[in-house]
Amino acid sequence: MKRDNLHKERMRKFFLEAALELVYKKEKLSARKIGELAGYSYATIYNYFKDLDELQWFVIDKLFEDIGQEMKKVIEKDDPLEQLINVNKAYIMYFSEHPHIFRFIYNSDLGSPPKELKEKFNMPTMRVKLNKILDACSDLGYIQKEDIDVISDIISTSNRGLISMHVANKDILNRENLIKRSERIIKYLFRGKK
Repeated sequence: MKRDNLHKERMRKFFLEAALELVYKKEKLSARKIGELAGYSYATIYNYFKDLDELQWFVIDKLFEDIGQEMKKVIEKDDPLEQLINVNKAYIMYFSEHPHIFRFIYNSDLGSPPKELKEKFNMPTMRVKLNKILDACSDLGYIQKEDIDVISDIISTSNRGLISMHVANKDILNRENLIKRSERIIKYLFRGKK
């Protein structure tokens, strides 16, 4: 990699790490705060990112990687249906413990992702993992191959909806009931298949 590219990547990483730190601290992102935390003028950000929205897309990408790591910890079962239930629970637990991250990811109005991330967000990492497990379920005859995309959509959208309700008001839908309802949806989709 050329020296200029290394420098650019290093600088982007400084700003990305600063932005991530602010998100984890539940602070609103601003160029001024990010620049200060990274040890640079806020204006320097714009030498490495088109705008703050572009930086936020990279933050969201990194957050999804972090969530993926949490999900990877629970994929130990041989049975793909059990893997699906465990991965689903890890996903829900993560957002239940970090509702501000859920809001940051799903309530940000950022427009289209930058071209470097466009393909990733057309088929996010979470969806790839989910589809891989569903594919294994299909191999065992639990579901039909042609149903994978629909089942993946049902699980993904129902989780987002349930987590949104939970994040909005934990008294209406507490974590325990959130997990039970999500698991009930999965078991319904696979009823009589095991």
